[in-house]
Amino acid sequence: MGWLGKILPRRTRFVGIDLGTAEVKMAEIEVGNRDPEVIALRRLTSPPGVEGEMEEDQVVEILKQLSPGVKEVISCLPPEKVVTRILRLPPMSDKEREEAVRPELERVIPAPREEMIIRSLWLEEKPSSQEGRRCLALAAPVSLVYLYHSLFARAGLTLGVLDLPAFALYRLFAQQIQRENVALVDVGARVTQVVITRGPEIVFLRSFSVGGDLFTRLAAEYLGVGLEEAEKAKLEVAATSPEPEEIFRSAVLELGREVKRCLDFCENQEGVKVGRIILSGGGAKLRFLPAFLESMLGVKTSIETPLLHFSFPYDPSFAIALGLALREVVK
Repeated sequence: MGWLGKILPRRTRFVGIDLGTAEVKMAEIEVGNRDPEVIALRRLTSPPGVEGEMEEDQVVEILKQLSPGVKEVISCLPPEKVVTRILRLPPMSDKEREEAVRPELERVIPAPREEMIIRSLWLEEKPSSQEGRRCLALAAPVSLVYLYHSLFARAGLTLGVLDLPAFALYRLFAQQIQRENVALVDVGARVTQVVITRGPEIVFLRSFSVGGDLFTRLAAEYLGVGLEEAEKAKLEVAATSPEPEEIFRSAVLELGREVKRCLDFCENQEGVKVGRIILSGGGAKLRFLPAFLESMLGVKTSIETPLLHFSFPYDPSFAIALGLALREVVK
């Protein structure tokens, strides 16, 4: 920004908004003389259709109700709506890289090329193998990008950046994983996001359709109640039942199998053996889940508090919203 940046007031507050399929979550962070401080966390139930055809007026009303402390906010696209590929490319300019990734993505995108926005970025400073330098190529529907900008504008907000959930997770825990191979696993309502790092570099990312809703359905069967009541009761069931692992066994086994596929791929194809798993997302609050996954996968698994200043307990369901809010803070 040069000379202009010297005369404009420095921003000290940043807001991330995660439009999840079950809840819309907002995190507001203030930057001062110490670690970034979390000053507000808010959540509202998502309207029907966030995962498909949106009830746009309801989404706009929810964004207004969140009442962020600043007008410019950061959000992210649903991982299941974005096509991503990690490629290895020889040394080239950024312009050449953009041209090189297009054929790779055009083979797998679910819509005509003109209906998708294609972007790429380097994931490592220099090549880590003879096969080339690792880069991320991604494609997102043009219509979805415009829709998000329109929804936030109608709510009186400016959508500064549309990020990826994977980057938000990495950003939130970056300081804690600089010297380790770590899997970040965010268990959302319908989708789980996995990001695997080798020290400070992302080497793998994937999302799959296994999430907290599976646990909700099993809680409904166990209690003999509807899904709405089961959603409210499942954490209590997990905490108070003598054998919660048995009640939720099919769901946690399916989740564990998908995470294991990610770990095995990285070890066999990338030579990256994960030594630690950090859980987040609403599904991570099932008390037995870390220990069950650790036993199943043979990898230390826990919920870890990010290196931020909290005046209240950390809630792992806000992980992506917090990581979004940090986008202009953590470089």
